[in-house]
Amino acid sequence: MRDRSIASVDSQRTVAYIGIPGQRAYRYCRETDPSSGVVLDPRTDIANLGTTGGDTGYEGVSLEQLAIAILADFFEDTARVARLYTVFAQRIRNLVPAGRCWIITEIEVSSAIEAAELDNKLTWDETKGRYQDEPEEDIVAHKTFRQPTKEQAAKSAA
Repeated sequence: MRDRSIASVDSQRTVAYIGIPGQRAYRYCRETDPSSGVVLDPRTDIANLGTTGGDTGYEGVSLEQLAIAILADFFEDTARVARLYTVFAQRIRNLVPAGRCWIITEIEVSSAIEAAELDNKLTWDETKGRYQDEPEEDIVAHKTFRQPTKEQAAKSAA
């Protein structure tokens, strides 16, 4: 899906995330999705922490996998999802009761994101596409580059 602005309430009234016990979690958008909704991709490429539904009751890691699925559908930026899913999961815990059907609107998702970011003092910089406390990409690349040890250099030369 496209990246939606958290502040844009009007564009958020038509999408809901739905969970059915014994099944998966779904996204439903009246304008584009079939009447049965679209199964949420668990996005195990971001983190593989369990299922997004079923009889697990959304406890522990399953709740975090559900948070990843919702955030990944909500945002296009996987780095933002990876940074936020743990605290977002705690924010939606009461909205996804174990063993019961649930619906979370995009307005509720936006509110939970804002609260999670506020609690963790995270400020998203839309123009740079990153949180303000994160270093520039070239700085990150420079910091992660490490000179090989003498043993590693000797092995690669042999």
